[in-house]
Amino acid sequence: MNKKAIVIFTMLLLAVSLSAVEIDLNFAIGGRTLKNDAIKNVYGTGTVIYPSLSLNLLKGLTVGVSFEGGYEREGLIGIYNEKTTLEMSGVEFFVAYQLMLKRFRPYIRIGYGNYSYTQTVDNGMNMDVDDSKGTLTVGAGIKVYMVKGLYLNGDLRLVDLKVKPYEEEINLGGWRYTVGLGYTFTL
Repeated sequence: MNKKAIVIFTMLLLAVSLSAVEIDLNFAIGGRTLKNDAIKNVYGTGTVIYPSLSLNLLKGLTVGVSFEGGYEREGLIGIYNEKTTLEMSGVEFFVAYQLMLKRFRPYIRIGYGNYSYTQTVDNGMNMDVDDSKGTLTVGAGIKVYMVKGLYLNGDLRLVDLKVKPYEEEINLGGWRYTVGLGYTFTL
């Protein structure tokens, strides 16, 4: 570990020990688009689930981890309309800044996600793809607290996931839009 990483880690530990830490548990569901038009025409938009866990370390500064899953679509591909499936899931680590207003907490975030994708084509030629790739993510959203600790949230994220399963690079990224229910408690 280099010296800068040790200094940053030590500062975060000191900050956590000096103040109360909020823990945020959230479960969201929503939609996912595909950026590549050809792939979008085959598989279309799908549903994703999005549970997350985050720590509000300092006033407004949040770090967390989330899982994106549930995207599984079928379609027909190629000139012979062969059956195909596409499954995607991923884990994302993120840093966010949220305005700590009374009932409303708008936020922006940046993260790094590692996404797995599996594509099968039923054509007898073994052209299946099973791979993963990491990429940066950006997003924004808002939490609306209904009662102490319990909130509704809306989130919009952009994932730019360029992959090269064969000779041509394609973009499996796109927009994620979710709504969810969460709970915040303090340690």
